[in-house]
Amino acid sequence: MLATTNERTRPGQLADLIAGVINCTVHPCIGDDAEVVLAGKIVTDGVQHYSDMSEVYSPREGLFPGLVEWDSRVGVIAEITFTVLAFDAPPELLLRELETALPGCRMQERGRDGKEWTCVVEGLYAGHSVQLDAYCGSGLVMLRLSSED
Repeated sequence: MLATTNERTRPGQLADLIAGVINCTVHPCIGDDAEVVLAGKIVTDGVQHYSDMSEVYSPREGLFPGLVEWDSRVGVIAEITFTVLAFDAPPELLLRELETALPGCRMQERGRDGKEWTCVVEGLYAGHSVQLDAYCGSGLVMLRLSSED
C-alpha cells in the first residue's frame, strides 16, 4: 500500500511510484499500450512517447516535475524513463528507499563517479525481470525501467 504524501519523504514517494509502476499497480506500466492508456496526454514520434510527469503520475504520488518517456515495442511499453527535476535529496537516501520499496533490489554502483546504479527486480511484471537504472546529478534524477525480455 502506498503511503500518503504527508507520510513519506520525496525519495520515499518516488520509490513508491517506481514500485507501483514495476508492479503495474500504477499505470502506465511496462506491458501497457501507451497510446490507449495515455490518450491525449502524450507527444510521440511513433516509437517513443513523452509526457509531463505531473500530468501522468504526479496526481497520485505528489508533485514530481519532469519528463517521462515510454519506449514501445510491438505495441506495448518495454521501457519507461523518469527524469525528475528539482530533486535535491542525497542519492544514498533515494537508493535506500528504492531497495526498501522493491524486494530483492540491491543497488549496485556502475562506473566510478558515484552517479550511476542498477538493480534487477525479479518476477514483478508477468513473471519477467525488470532492470532499474538510476542516474543522479545535481538537482536531477533519472530512473529507467526496462523489461529484461
